[in-house]
Amino acid sequence: MRADRLLSILMILQAKGKISVRQLAEELEVSSRTIHRDIDALGVSGVPVYFERGKNGGVTLLEGYRTNLTGLTADELKALFILGIPASLDELGISKSLKTALNKISASLPDDRRQDETTIRQRIYIDWTGWESEKGADAILRDLFVAVWESRKIYLRYLVSFSPRVKKEFDRIIKPYGLVAKAGEWYLVCEDDIHIHVYELSSILEARSTGEEFTRNDDFNLGAFWTNWCEHQKGFHSSITVTVLLSPLLHRYLSYNFDRDLIQRIISRDKPEGKGRVKANLLFDTFEEARTYLLGMGNSIEVLEPESLRLSIMDYAEQIIKLYRNHG
Repeated sequence: MRADRLLSILMILQAKGKISVRQLAEELEVSSRTIHRDIDALGVSGVPVYFERGKNGGVTLLEGYRTNLTGLTADELKALFILGIPASLDELGISKSLKTALNKISASLPDDRRQDETTIRQRIYIDWTGWESEKGADAILRDLFVAVWESRKIYLRYLVSFSPRVKKEFDRIIKPYGLVAKAGEWYLVCEDDIHIHVYELSSILEARSTGEEFTRNDDFNLGAFWTNWCEHQKGFHSSITVTVLLSPLLHRYLSYNFDRDLIQRIISRDKPEGKGRVKANLLFDTFEEARTYLLGMGNSIEVLEPESLRLSIMDYAEQIIKLYRNHG
């Protein structure tokens, strides 16, 4: 809208003092002719803006003219300018709006406060970006953002990792409730008419709008849900030490380096006991990884501790036995 652009020009001029028409046009993504018309409109409205001719000329305001922004304390301004532009907003395609807002605030500050802003930016810098991003992830994220904003159902195709080597592809129609950025990673919070699910953006292969609108649950609170979900996940996202008994055969294989993955997980190992079994401590990144790996080892490894993992493996084993007996 033109009113927004005129205000942006005014704020930029107050922040930078003098700027060329070409730079203004690039900043606001319009033509130089449009900038000339906007400058004329500001002049007609009473803003003392004018052109300086020559090599170092440009658009500038009459010295001493400025609009005022009140209500922000020194500490509030300090916190505001330390934040900068989070990469998560850039990935959603809305960082330009925040940049414009910060420019407006900066332009409205008195001279001493603007010097504080410069000092802050030279002493603290926050890099919100990750080291690398998945190819196509930005396009998927923006499609999800549109679907979340417009409350439209999504066809989702995604990967589930059962172990570092075993992954399986699934798909479903979901209702996208919200997007959450945590520690540089994006997560989709959604519902499939039965349960609310959370998917990491990195696991999503395709997200396509079905065009069908859905009605959001008025009782759903994204912030409250995320807090509770994170609390529940803490036990699954911290490293876990597992005390096990290795079978005599497996222990013998280890002496020949037959299973390097298992060898790397061993923190400590006792001497063989009476039946030849060996007590050992293994390290895993998560509870789920430990369960998946140890289930795959069959009767070669018995879990002793933690009890929660031992009971979980017993439950999975019983479910498998029941499945095969019912279809035997």
